[in-house]
Amino acid sequence: MLEQIFGIPLGIAIMWVGGILYAAGAVLFFISFRREMENELIEALFSFLASMAFALLLMGSGEYLQNILFGYLGSLAVLIGSAFMLKFPLTVFPVTKRKILFRLILTIVLVSFIWMVLWPLGRKIMPMFIMSYMVVANGLIAGFFIFFAGLRSKEKAIKIKATGGGLGVASCCIVAHLASISGAILLSAVFQFMAPLLLIGSVFIGRHYQRQEEKSRNEVVGKN
Repeated sequence: MLEQIFGIPLGIAIMWVGGILYAAGAVLFFISFRREMENELIEALFSFLASMAFALLLMGSGEYLQNILFGYLGSLAVLIGSAFMLKFPLTVFPVTKRKILFRLILTIVLVSFIWMVLWPLGRKIMPMFIMSYMVVANGLIAGFFIFFAGLRSKEKAIKIKATGGGLGVASCCIVAHLASISGAILLSAVFQFMAPLLLIGSVFIGRHYQRQEEKSRNEVVGKN
C-alpha cells in the first residue's frame, strides 16, 4: 500500500489535498453566494466548507510539524463550524429561541474545547471526541436535517440545493469518518474529496433552476 506521496506521509497528504479542495470550494461558494449568506441553508453549507478547510489544513500541518497547537486550532475550527451548521436545524424554533440556543451551543463547544486543552484527560480523548462529534453533530443532525428539508421542499431549486448539500455533508462527516476509523484510508479520502464537489455542484444547479423559475414568473407578470 502507498505510504507516502512526494515524501509526505499518505494521511497528511490526504488532509492537505482535502483542505485545499475545501478551501477552494469555500472561496468559490463565498464569491458566488455572498449576497445570500443570511439564508440559513447557504450559511450552513458555507460553514461546513470553511471549517473543514481550516481543520484539514491545520491538523495536517500539526502532524507534519509535530506541533500540537495546529491540531488544537483545527479542532476548534470543527467545533465552531458545527455550531454555525446547527443554526439550520434550529430554524424549527422561533427566532428569539433560535438565537438563545445558538449561543448556548457555541458556549458549550467552546467550554468543552477549553476543558480538553487544559486537562490531561481532555487532551487524550480530543481526537476521538472531535471525530465522533463530527459524525453526530455535522453528519447525523445537520446533514440529515438539510437533506430532509430538501426532500420536503416543493421548490425544485431548494430541493436540489438541500438534498445535494445534505448528501455532501453526510459523505464527509459520516461515511468518510467511519471509513477512516475502520482503517480504510483511501476509501475515506474518496468520500472526503467527493463531498465539496457534490455540495457545490448541487447548489449551482439549484441556483440555475431558481433563476429559470424567476425568469418564468417575471415573463408571466409581464404578460399580465
